[in-house]
Amino acid sequence: MLQKLSLKYGSEEITFTYEGERLQPLLPSRREHPLSDEEILHALKHPINSPPLKEIVRPGQKVVIAVSDITRSTAMDRILPFVIQELKERHVPNGRMRFIFAVGNHRPVLPEEAKAILGKEIYNNFDTLNHRSTDDQGLVNLGKTAFDTEVSINKEAMESDRVILTGGVGFHYFAGFTGGRKSITPGLSSYGYICHNHLLSIDFEKGCFAKGVAPASLDSNPVHNDMMEACAMVDPDFIVNSVVNEHQEVVGLFAGHWRDAHLQATRFYSRSHLVPIAEKRELVIASCGGFPKDINFIQAHKTIQHASRCLQEGGTMIVLAECGGGMGNQDLINWFPIHSTQQLLTRLKNAFHLNGQTAFALHTITSRFRVIFISSLKPSIIKLLGLTPASSVTEAVEMLDRKLRSKKGYLIPQGAETLPCIQDRQ
Repeated sequence: MLQKLSLKYGSEEITFTYEGERLQPLLPSRREHPLSDEEILHALKHPINSPPLKEIVRPGQKVVIAVSDITRSTAMDRILPFVIQELKERHVPNGRMRFIFAVGNHRPVLPEEAKAILGKEIYNNFDTLNHRSTDDQGLVNLGKTAFDTEVSINKEAMESDRVILTGGVGFHYFAGFTGGRKSITPGLSSYGYICHNHLLSIDFEKGCFAKGVAPASLDSNPVHNDMMEACAMVDPDFIVNSVVNEHQEVVGLFAGHWRDAHLQATRFYSRSHLVPIAEKRELVIASCGGFPKDINFIQAHKTIQHASRCLQEGGTMIVLAECGGGMGNQDLINWFPIHSTQQLLTRLKNAFHLNGQTAFALHTITSRFRVIFISSLKPSIIKLLGLTPASSVTEAVEMLDRKLRSKKGYLIPQGAETLPCIQDRQ
């Protein structure tokens, strides 16, 4: 029986017709209701393992609020007015609050993006600042972690009286989850810290990701553990982490201690977004889930990682990712073409670079699977990355050989937010 499903591509939606007996949609297992204003306020006033903001902040103190950039879905324009209300009730004036965009090594947030992230009223009435990871004068050194990572953090944040972290929680392909400690590391940290922390994701001897490095993995993950240790040096005063649905509505809000509130958020998120499968298949068709999940290639690449988890060795995936913002970092192109894993690892060992780590992660996929990529990127760029360009889903399906077209596969409409996992067999 033919069925229809909407696949997001940037800000557009593409209706895809498929055979229900052959392609199995993988969707979040639970649909949480959007939170009301009362529920948002309740979460702030009854925080997790922490006093409420009113008991933490004293009148007139300088408060820095770390905010994610446009690549993250956080719905902070909905949530931040309640945070500000709590601070104002504690007699903290507008001039003593400052919002810092915790961009890490991403490009600065543009004015129109800042307005969308914060909401017009907050943008127009409060000071904002983009973190700069390469500005040594704007950083404070705090020492080293047990992983020998030098920790340097944004000076403005360190010199404030109180630090509040905000962000959204979702899967991250090598840090386990977004949110929580990531607002500090890499969000407000130095470029040197970011590089050394990312370096921990690779096992150079085995030529693969290090043990424990995977989406939804925390306890045994060296990248996460290094971040946690660095964040503890800062010891933020409060955190507000959200979980949003595909309509950008807040369905979960976790406020309180920066460690415990984030952990509860990851458990909440995993309950609905870890999707069990009985077997891997030869074909996967996945959309990133539209903007901002496919804002650029670096963000879209996360869907490629997720989709690979339900694909048989040597299988084919079709990925829809508009990439209206281009590569995300143009330097990434300079790491391609990749002639061998060993050649890439040697280059990374000699001069580690963040884009080289992304290139390595992509190579772990393209060396095992065929990836047909539907995007606004130039076909020549897509080919250089080791992918096969297609102009539409129809063209991509026509590229499949006849035998593969008749095979069973998976259909993932929210690829950045869906993590397939093989069910344990009793």
